[in-house]
Amino acid sequence: MNRKTDKPQIRRYLNGTYTTDEVDALQQSLRPDSSDEPWEELAAETWEESHEEATTDPQTHAAYLHEAEKLLRRIQPSARRSPHRRWLYAASGIAALIVLAWIAVYTLRYRTPSPATWMTIETSFGEKKAVTLPDGSRLVLNACTRLQYPATFETTSRSVRLAGEAYFEVAPDPERPFQIETPHLQVKVLGTSFNIQSYAEDELMSVAVKSGKVQVDLPEAMIRLQKEEKILFQPHTGEHNKKRKESEPVAAWIQGNLCFDHTPIQDVARCLERTFNCRISFAPGQTFTNRLTGEHDHQSLESILESLYYISGIRYRKTAAGFELYK
Repeated sequence: MNRKTDKPQIRRYLNGTYTTDEVDALQQSLRPDSSDEPWEELAAETWEESHEEATTDPQTHAAYLHEAEKLLRRIQPSARRSPHRRWLYAASGIAALIVLAWIAVYTLRYRTPSPATWMTIETSFGEKKAVTLPDGSRLVLNACTRLQYPATFETTSRSVRLAGEAYFEVAPDPERPFQIETPHLQVKVLGTSFNIQSYAEDELMSVAVKSGKVQVDLPEAMIRLQKEEKILFQPHTGEHNKKRKESEPVAAWIQGNLCFDHTPIQDVARCLERTFNCRISFAPGQTFTNRLTGEHDHQSLESILESLYYISGIRYRKTAAGFELYK
């Protein structure tokens, strides 16, 4: 066996393309008295190299396959050949099949699966977008949200990535649990409808269930929610609060309403920025610790700021970039 000359021939077998001359030469190397160990080393070596090289172009590949078919017909034992020659053909064929089988097993064990193609959908300021996933699940994305999902879900699970806020109606599939990954929490479901608010810049995040059941995995806790239950989570402190909200609508923002639940004033300001595409700042040197609870239809930004003044005493004034809140 010659490593330098036999290596290209094995590479042909790996690609499924080889010529008659190459197989004849390879058969000469497959003598009954040859050792298996050098062949194993050479096959492994050749596999690593061929894996890194580009594949044969389609025309050349087709030509090699045609040559292979002719070769197979030629090496079939003929009735007119002597038993001794038939035995030699059979022995060489068996040896070749052993090499090919070993290469196939090596390939199946060490081949790296092709990564899935992920799709990305984003919304901008003041924008909402409806999305249907490959499994039939339906979503509505709120403003300034990014959703990533595979073009085809796996056979055992369905996973998506969310940064922002979205309302989910997950298609039931007990064999493939649905999982949403966000920067600070994960939600697992089988089939249900719920809302996730998980903006990376916000102090407060939430999951609210409209129907069915979900499991929320936090860094240091696991919470199960069912219909009309909600969890509030503060990633900076790790605190969480599970509550039942029978009268509070889930995803009120889809109907154009703003709903706050013990929400820090800074998060309220960021929500208004995303909804109205404006800049809302706080007066320097002043401390704001207010939290707001309530629902408001956002007919105009100034009407909401006016309501904010009556509720909290926080005033507002126009600036070149938007509005400034002050006391």
